[in-house]
Amino acid sequence: MTKPVSVQQDIKLLDAKSVPWREIARRLGVSRETTKKYAQIEDCSPKQPHTKQDRSQYAVFIDMNMLHD
Repeated sequence: MTKPVSVQQDIKLLDAKSVPWREIARRLGVSRETTKKYAQIEDCSPKQPHTKQDRSQYAVFIDMNMLHD
């Protein structure tokens, strides 16, 4: 389960201050694994959902050729 952004930010902030992960977990009331996960993530931004426009170049090429037939 994803933790609230505020918790993720707190983990990153405390990690940047060299607070041990065990201590971060204790202070924030999260598991050490959760602390490790968010401390090691470069970008905590949510991933954008894929859309139909994310198709490969081949799919676009095939569609264009089918329109011309």
